[in-house]
Amino acid sequence: MRTDLLDTCVLEVLGLVREQGWLADRSLERVLRRERRLYASERRAVAETVYGILRSLGQLEWLLANETAPAPAVLLALWLARTGAAPPEVAARRLGVPPRAIMAALDRPAERIAAITDPVGRLAVEASLPPWIVERFVAELGLAEAGALARAMNERAPLTVRANLLKTRRDALQSRLTGEGTSARLTRFSPWGLVLDGHANAFALPSFQEGLFEIQDEGSQLVALAVGARPGWKVADACAGACRARRTGRPRGPVRTARRDRRGPRSPPGQPGSAAPAGCGRRRA
Repeated sequence: MRTDLLDTCVLEVLGLVREQGWLADRSLERVLRRERRLYASERRAVAETVYGILRSLGQLEWLLANETAPAPAVLLALWLARTGAAPPEVAARRLGVPPRAIMAALDRPAERIAAITDPVGRLAVEASLPPWIVERFVAELGLAEAGALARAMNERAPLTVRANLLKTRRDALQSRLTGEGTSARLTRFSPWGLVLDGHANAFALPSFQEGLFEIQDEGSQLVALAVGARPGWKVADACAGACRARRTGRPRGPVRTARRDRRGPRSPPGQPGSAAPAGCGRRRA
C-alpha cells in the first residue's frame, strides 16, 4: 500500500473531526470521494485506521499524558506503533514526529494502566471511554457488567442490511449476494436482516444499486418491527439526518432520498422492506 497517501488521508480526516467538529463518516466520505486514486484496499485501510484511532482516542491521549492536545500525526504514529502496524521508530519517522514521544507513550503501557488505583478510572482508560460514561455504567450495572459492556462497545459493528421485501425475499437476497461474491448470514432476531462480510463495499454491489436492500443495523430493524407502523399513519421520526435531507419536519427516508427514488419503490416506514431509518424514536402522531 502507498503509506504516504494513506497517512495524508487519515490525517485530513482526523483534522476535520478534531479541529472542525465534523462527523467521522462525513469526513471520510469527503476525503475518499475526492481521492479517486486510492485502491479499494487502501480506502478500507483509511477507514479502519480512522475508526481505530477514534475508538482508542481516550487511551492514546492518556498514554501521551506529556503531550498537550496531541496532534493528529502524533496520534497516528502512536496508533501504528501500538497496533504493530509499524515499529515505533518507523512510525515516528514516517509521520515526522519526535520518536521520544512515541517511545515514552509505549513504555510499559499495560502496567501503567493496571496501576490506576480507581477501578472506574482504570476501566475508562482500558475501554477508552469518557469517565462520566463509565461512572454511569458502573452505577447502573456494577463493575463487572460495565466492563463487559465497555468491551462490547469497542468491537467493530457488524455490517447489517435490511431486505426490501417489496422487491425480493430475504433468502433470495442472500443467494443474490453470494452470487455477487459477498457472504451473508441471517440476523439473529430481525426477520428482515442479513449480516454481510464486513469487508464488502455494500454500496457498490449491483443488488444495492437495484434497491434490494438498505444498510440498517438489526436494533433499528427491531424498533420498526415493534412500532408496527401501517399505511396511512403519520410517523414522527426524531432522527435529525432524516429530516435534514429536505429541511422539513415531514417523515422522510435517510439522506439518500433522491437516489432511493431512482432505484425503485420503498414501503412505508416500519413495514417490511421499508428503507426509512427505524433506529430513531418513532411514534404515532
